[in-house]
Amino acid sequence: MGSPRLGKLDINYLMNAGFNYAQRNASQLVGNGTSAYVLDRWLSFTGFDGQPASQTTYSREQVSYDEKSEFSIKTTGSYSPGETIANVQRIESIFARDFINKKASFLARHNNDGFTVIKVRLKYPAIKDDFSSALTLIHEQIFNVTTDSVNNDLKFEDIAMPANVANGIQVEIVYVSDQTAVITSFTSQPKLNIGTKVQEFSLFRDDVEAELKICQRYFEFGHISKNGQATNAARYIDATYTYHAIKRIFPVISLSNTNSQFYPTPGVSGTTQYLYCAALANGTGNHAYFHFDWEADCEL
Repeated sequence: MGSPRLGKLDINYLMNAGFNYAQRNASQLVGNGTSAYVLDRWLSFTGFDGQPASQTTYSREQVSYDEKSEFSIKTTGSYSPGETIANVQRIESIFARDFINKKASFLARHNNDGFTVIKVRLKYPAIKDDFSSALTLIHEQIFNVTTDSVNNDLKFEDIAMPANVANGIQVEIVYVSDQTAVITSFTSQPKLNIGTKVQEFSLFRDDVEAELKICQRYFEFGHISKNGQATNAARYIDATYTYHAIKRIFPVISLSNTNSQFYPTPGVSGTTQYLYCAALANGTGNHAYFHFDWEADCEL
């Protein structure tokens, strides 16, 4: 797997920073005290830092800072003062280790209509790739956004990164309301790179197709179906699907039956490279068949 785009100083360690991919949903309503992956690799929180927040819609919007990217991540909700939401990305240790004892720089473009305090933080987990373990703050930058409907740079540079980033890095973009209002915000072109200065916006991979594959390392979905006739009571009907990208670890597999055509419900197994489904026919001469949508999830 190794580092992304080896040898280039402009590497962006944030995946799907152009917000091109939304394999689950391009828009989702997230209730208070909950979180969800809406756009790939971005975990959106409604309520953060121990503060509640009204239900928030997170979506991909076809608007961006300049021609380097097409989309922004949009947040919309009706808030009271102090209500807090966040967009978070967790960088796997295999990539985060590149930052050990080096300097880091960050930039994102932001345009909003009501959030007056935005906090950007870097943290690392106590346990490798376990972001439910205790998180230690590396750096926090607080931005006071006092003018609505203008582009603001959320930027910091030359941040010393400790050896503990070998466990992974959590990047948090936190939005705090100071008023009772409907607030809409747009964040585009987030970039985290190694170095004392932030570089021009770029993707984690060289192109959008490669960017999708790296997103599929953590989440992928598809359809699997098979039918056949049993020659004896122990006959299995089975099917294999090879993933588009090798998974980070063996994923959690979920099946959803969309057309009520299955008998019986298949068992699921596989590896980080493929999904295997099999159903046992009920007696000689009987059919076994299944038609399922599946999701393979191994997010951090």
